[in-house]
Amino acid sequence: MDTSDCFIFEKLAKELREKMETMQDTMIWTDMMNILFGELAACGVTRADIDRILTQIPFRPDMLRALHLAHSAGADIRILSDANTYTINRILEQHGVEHLFTEVVTNRGHWDQSGRLCVEGYIRESIDAPHDCKITSLKTGKRSCAPNLCKGKEIRRMMKEKKYERVVYIGDGANDFCPACELSSTDIVLCRAGRVLESILTQPKHAAQVKAQLIFWNFASDILQVFENLFQSVGNSEVTVFERDLALPTLDPVSVSTY
Repeated sequence: MDTSDCFIFEKLAKELREKMETMQDTMIWTDMMNILFGELAACGVTRADIDRILTQIPFRPDMLRALHLAHSAGADIRILSDANTYTINRILEQHGVEHLFTEVVTNRGHWDQSGRLCVEGYIRESIDAPHDCKITSLKTGKRSCAPNLCKGKEIRRMMKEKKYERVVYIGDGANDFCPACELSSTDIVLCRAGRVLESILTQPKHAAQVKAQLIFWNFASDILQVFENLFQSVGNSEVTVFERDLALPTLDPVSVSTY
């Protein structure tokens, strides 16, 4: 799995990156990251160290072009992510694209007095009401959404707050299946090939739950091509893009066939 979190640990503490592989099977991602960021601080890693690594996370040029194209056409662009506010905001600021986004929905990331990065769930069990998502996607029958964030609930809220002509959703993880199920036949799901979401959507029983058009992609250039075709066909019509991990190594090529 390639995410901003993985990138940080790969560069700063490979032993904790390896530990992540075993921990993620037994606990939710947000709780795991909060523990590991604590261990990272105990190893002497500072805020400056993490900030330095965040500047190294690549933002694919074609994805930048796609974002600017959508923004110039009047799209309402939002981020819906299971990362955290601190790392996402730093990455967006580093590449000068924070102004392109209407909203960032993610877990809370903040620094405590000891100088360690703390991560709290977007939904905090001790304070917030739990989400009621019942969407399942895996053979085990487990819910596709973790307790800390239901992306389907958030996308319903967004679509209720503002009437969109079309929603374009880009995702690659198991927790992107739930919001995909919320979309209509006029919407589009851009699913990254070779990742968990593709393995879910290629199962007939799960694919039947998604009404939106499915497009599988490998490269950031594929996203750009879709956007170019989309905006040429709709002119200045309003389009919403929900992007999962914009500035991450997940935009690197993967070794699968192009659809």
